[in-house]
Amino acid sequence: MSKHEKNPKAKKQPSVEKGAKAVTNPDSYLRLNPSWRISKLCFRDPYGWHVLVAEKIYYIQQKLKDLELMTWNDILVKDRSKHHQIDVSRLCKPAQDYLEDMSIDDIDEVLSLRLTNKERVWGILSGGVVELLWWDPEHEICPSPLKHT
Repeated sequence: MSKHEKNPKAKKQPSVEKGAKAVTNPDSYLRLNPSWRISKLCFRDPYGWHVLVAEKIYYIQQKLKDLELMTWNDILVKDRSKHHQIDVSRLCKPAQDYLEDMSIDDIDEVLSLRLTNKERVWGILSGGVVELLWWDPEHEICPSPLKHT
């Protein structure tokens, strides 16, 4: 062996086994309270937030504030008849077009939060945070086959 060749020495042999360093339960957000992001709010017709008057904005804010007191388990499991994920393929064409225009058409589901029999707030749920998208006062984004819902 020449002087210029190096032979590194290790105190111990490194393990060749690979494994996850942190294992996270994908449903762990169910124990969290919801929070909201507004960067993706829609401000165009139909379903845009731009049509709301201050009184209605305050009303929606109060409803979302009430939801913040609950956990995602309360909202999505116990109240699943009111609040649930909807497959994007079931959405009306304008809603699907908006997702495509905003380059967020790679998602599978959007979240529907029921405020009244007709009124809905829609968003994308990720890790316990909802990126709010639409205001749907007439339940048109994904109409229910049931009357009065």
